[in-house]
Amino acid sequence: MEDEALLPNEDDSDSEETSIESQGESDEEREETFDCALPTTHSYLGDDMNELSGRTLLEWEREIDLDILPLPGVVLIPGETLPLYLYQAHHVTMVKRCIEGNRTFGVCCLFRHAPDEEGHVTTLSNVGTTAEVFSVKEDMTAGIDTITVKATGRQRFSILSRRRQIDGNVVARVRIKSEHVISGPPQSAFALPPSLLALKPVTVATTTQKQRVMEKMRSNPPSMGQFPLWVYKLYDCNIILDKVKASLKSWNDKVNVDHVSLDPIAFSFWIAANLPLDDALRVELLTIDSVIYRLQRELTIIRKYAAFCCEHCEAPIGHKDDLFSMSLDGPLASYVNPGGYVHQTITLYKVIHTRTVSHPTTENSWFPGYAWSIVQCSRCASHLGWKFARARRDLRPAKFYGITRSAIKPAIVDTSGGNESTTNRGMCRQS
Repeated sequence: MEDEALLPNEDDSDSEETSIESQGESDEEREETFDCALPTTHSYLGDDMNELSGRTLLEWEREIDLDILPLPGVVLIPGETLPLYLYQAHHVTMVKRCIEGNRTFGVCCLFRHAPDEEGHVTTLSNVGTTAEVFSVKEDMTAGIDTITVKATGRQRFSILSRRRQIDGNVVARVRIKSEHVISGPPQSAFALPPSLLALKPVTVATTTQKQRVMEKMRSNPPSMGQFPLWVYKLYDCNIILDKVKASLKSWNDKVNVDHVSLDPIAFSFWIAANLPLDDALRVELLTIDSVIYRLQRELTIIRKYAAFCCEHCEAPIGHKDDLFSMSLDGPLASYVNPGGYVHQTITLYKVIHTRTVSHPTTENSWFPGYAWSIVQCSRCASHLGWKFARARRDLRPAKFYGITRSAIKPAIVDTSGGNESTTNRGMCRQS
């Protein structure tokens, strides 16, 4: 991880080495007293931002030219809040231009990889999400024009073509992706044949009564155009939603989804935004146009998800059991540091194979009342995130960890016997 990804003021000269940060807390100590509404306001950006009203909804399947903001390690999902601190002149110019128009620009993930034959080390995702600015502040810092922004992810799009302008900004021709909703099964699929409706309900079915039902069914077979009931259930949004909720609750009772919208599209995006996945999996979910298929894919991932590991050395870092929400947005949310680097960060009660390498400070803390220290992988020394310790004794939990999503990858168990493309082969090395 580059230095720009680290918060400032770190002091590694007196670093504290800890091979395992896994000390747990009692259930009583884990009863949160922290106001989870505070991180959603991103108060560390200041309280003097100008609020903008209105909402822009682009026409589905429409092709338009859109300013693109490439962000490394960030895959914006519709419904997510995106905080930005921009100081590069071309980015500042682009956002100002968007605010004067419909306040909307596009966000695409910038993949970083080893140089290819042509020397390219980055690749821009061909899908992204529109971001609509709802809060902004312009400033001058050390003679440099800066702009602070809070935006909301709105609609998915696919890139048809793109070009770089003379000012350095990327403009793309995009198609706004629509959401394909499969209509529910006809009522006749769940209705009993008319001949069976005449049967009176009984408490205990006798052999004679069972024979009567079977005879009625044989004399009134369903039409050849109807599918079996189990087929319809595979595409019933309510049934899939209940399965996703049950699977998440099996992780632990701290992943609360009761407050999430029951609208299938909004719910599917909330799940995509809050699962600790790598960039490739988030982009895959972003490309799925059908809410049913997206929910089915998410259900498969949730059921196979085991833990997550260091993205560089595959050392085990955390387990799904320790995931919890320090924000009303969920266990994963985006935050920006004073260097302008956006971190999509998950919160956990404990981690393993990590070490803290800086003194704690409350400056620019994303969680008011907590001091942060930088956390590294104890095996490869790559930057993982931060340890947050309370600065006030009335706050609980007493400590927790914020792990940046771009520094980890999931360990997904393939129970089918096939080759799951996102499976971390060999799982996480345990020693």
